Amino acid sequence: MATSQRSETLVNTAIEDGIMSRIMPLGALTVAAETSEAAIQSARQRARDTKVEQAGRLALAHMVEQLGDAPRNAELAEAIVAGLPPSLVEAGLSSTLSFPEIASTLRQKSLPSGPPIALGLPADHDVDDITSLRKDGIGVLLGEASRLPDSSPSFALDLSQFISPGVIKTDLLRDLTYAASELITGRFAIVPCGLSATLLALGKPYTGESGDELKAVMKLLSAVLNGTSLSKKDADRLGLKPIRARETKGDIALTLAPLSAAALASFSPASTGLAAFSGWLEAHDEGGQSVHHLVRLGLSHAAPEELPALLQRVHEAFDLDQAPHIGGDTLLSRGFSRDAIEKVRSALGDGLPLNAAFSRWVLGDQIISDNLKLQPEAFDADGADLLRAIGFSREEISEAAAALESQPEAIISDSLRAANLDQSCSFTEEIKLAAEIAPILSSPPILMLDRVEPHLTKLAMSQGLSLWLPRLDHHAERGASQRMATINDLVEDLL
Repeated sequence: MATSQRSETLVNTAIEDGIMSRIMPLGALTVAAETSEAAIQSARQRARDTKVEQAGRLALAHMVEQLGDAPRNAELAEAIVAGLPPSLVEAGLSSTLSFPEIASTLRQKSLPSGPPIALGLPADHDVDDITSLRKDGIGVLLGEASRLPDSSPSFALDLSQFISPGVIKTDLLRDLTYAASELITGRFAIVPCGLSATLLALGKPYTGESGDELKAVMKLLSAVLNGTSLSKKDADRLGLKPIRARETKGDIALTLAPLSAAALASFSPASTGLAAFSGWLEAHDEGGQSVHHLVRLGLSHAAPEELPALLQRVHEAFDLDQAPHIGGDTLLSRGFSRDAIEKVRSALGDGLPLNAAFSRWVLGDQIISDNLKLQPEAFDADGADLLRAIGFSREEISEAAAALESQPEAIISDSLRAANLDQSCSFTEEIKLAAEIAPILSSPPILMLDRVEPHLTKLAMSQGLSLWLPRLDHHAERGASQRMATINDLVEDLL
């Protein structure tokens, strides 16, 4: 296989395995901002136009929803009089989509899409105006942007993926970046991710006092990329053997900045920027969740004798009896057989969430139809519907699910603290650590802040750092649940 083909295969495999992001311009991989006054005015106008479009689609969705599955002529006429375009009614009548499906499509299209509008502003810009911009859907960058051109080829790397028991796979890291340099012309940039997760996997805490260890990780990355050596002192900090210089290829810049939505759509590193790692659980191949492999690696270094007990406690935390309201005796009184309850227990023990554990695919059609006297087809995807059907309230189901979700994470967090593996770095401490690693980078670090806090802004700027404040988009999808905007939300915003 030719060199370029081998390089392309290695890079594509790394992308598929989640080790690195796709190669894209730096301005697309990370947050990029316009700085001119004209850009500010243009951004405000685009934000207003977007809101009007959102409001229009939501208004149409609201009208279409009132029609139901099979509206009669009188209902259609009433909707048209109320303002529903006749062309939309005609399309609905001739379409294979039902009116509720059309309404759902309109609501989906009302959600923000595409890259966020971003502005670069001076650090002393008015706080109220920044908040207003963010409410309008405009992200704000305070301080200097990257010194690297937005057009620079770049990709992000999850460094925690290069950790195996007792070693950092520097050869793989070197080979991968070498392969990337074969596919890129000229200088390119790498955005390191998973920094706090890397420290955890090496058996190190991540707090405001982790500066020496964090610098050692960054120096190791720089040494591998630039073909230099890592000192014995830095290697000892990470519990590694010193790294000797080896020839590399490529002109590589290192930069630390929040990743864009476009990058995160296909790349999910263990942690981004200098944020503390918090993913205590991970999905496994058989379905469900278990203790994250990075947590296991960290404990195998710091407190190996604690790991078996932790795994057992976490397994037990998924037990049905840990959930309030929905216990075995209660389920028996609602029509569940002991066999059905054991199926639920087994599913929860494998780490499945509550709604999945009570779904058709766990219980089986016979239990749902014969024991519970319900239609199995109604509970394909969400067992919460089944629980409501046998008398549990939404509040009871929510509390039970939250208990099962929070217990394992609390147990793991307590175990990490006991093993001196805290992942408790605050934003103030992030600023301190960013200033310490800044000399290793090719441009000033950019940190992400959720809200404007003048004292933090001032502290960051005094250290030569920049801050990214994302848009305040309360209509966007958050986590795994989708929170759709209502027409009243947008009307209030517009007013």
